[in-house]
Amino acid sequence: MRVLLTTAMIVIMSGCTYNAKVSESALAVKANHGQKSPKGITLIDNRDSLQVSTFKVQNYTGNVDARDAFFDATKSMLGTVYSKVDVSMSAKPENELYAVASYDTKLPDPGPVTTMIVNDVKLEVYDTATKRPIHTFTASKEDRASGSPGLRMITGLTLFIISPITIPIETHQFGSEGEEIVTKNLKTALAEFRAKLAANP
Repeated sequence: MRVLLTTAMIVIMSGCTYNAKVSESALAVKANHGQKSPKGITLIDNRDSLQVSTFKVQNYTGNVDARDAFFDATKSMLGTVYSKVDVSMSAKPENELYAVASYDTKLPDPGPVTTMIVNDVKLEVYDTATKRPIHTFTASKEDRASGSPGLRMITGLTLFIISPITIPIETHQFGSEGEEIVTKNLKTALAEFRAKLAANP
């Protein structure tokens, strides 16, 4: 019994972390079949400046790495609008346009039971020759992650004796819910950007 209680306290005090990596297919934007713009565009490779999405409630932490998926999905999305898409650290002179895509994650309302996850997404398109902005698209998408408050209550009512079993389950539920929110937020924003670009490339 003492060993079980000690184990439970270690789990509670250390908390648990959920780690996930989003795939490009999860963010892929479906495109309507239509004529592409003849313009070429360079997507600036800024993956190193993007951050892992981290969210937290109580001792539960979720880390969702969507950096590569977001970048690759943005490249694929641009490929449904423009006839040529290159990736480079700087604008290529042979392409008329270049683009910079980014996102961040905010937690404006972290509560004791749930937390609001907000993703601010941005796509900027510039004229390569003049470096002047042609399009600036922004989208702020949000949703609330709660995990399993009921399971947390049961854990507390049992004086945390069953926490070595329940806390990993709670962590997975909270983390996977947060992963779904981040994935949905980014995919929805990219779909909106694509529709605007297709209307005016």
